[in-house]
Amino acid sequence: MVSILGGKAGRYHIASRRFEWFTEKTIPALPFSKVKNISYDSYGDVWISGHGLTRWNNRHNRFDTLIKIYGGPGKYNDDIVAIAADDRGSLWMHNAGNGLLEYKISEKKWLHYSTAQGLPNAIFGLSPVVNNIMWVADNTRLIRFNTFTPKTQNVFTYEDGVSAYAPTHRKIFCDSMAEKVLLCQ
Repeated sequence: MVSILGGKAGRYHIASRRFEWFTEKTIPALPFSKVKNISYDSYGDVWISGHGLTRWNNRHNRFDTLIKIYGGPGKYNDDIVAIAADDRGSLWMHNAGNGLLEYKISEKKWLHYSTAQGLPNAIFGLSPVVNNIMWVADNTRLIRFNTFTPKTQNVFTYEDGVSAYAPTHRKIFCDSMAEKVLLCQ
């Protein structure tokens, strides 16, 4: 759990029914104060993003990675507004105005995707990656992006029923049972 821009991240221990909170002043310390999102990677570790990107290593029970420089032309913009992970060892994220970034965790390598792949430079939301498909929203479109190829497969607009209003939430929820994508307006 994260306190949006509140400088806290927490985890809940089911057996003891207690929360453990991390801030810049706890031991171990959360390495930055403006947190926004949390995502589990395919290795079982937790990534916390916001104005920075850090990994909580579950095997060692500590923060072991802090990233402040990213890929793409906006690599120094530390405002990560959306993040998702796939089952192949990559994180997918957007830092303001910088298209879509892929971080290959084991290689510590950044890849940048932009309008050349049919994506917007300003992304309003990302879905979880399911079967190599991630949904990407900008202010007027919903885009079906294949993370394996990596290419845009479909673009849906107002003519397809997408709302004319920009999304108000950074997460896109996928209901695979109902085959629906849910985006908050």
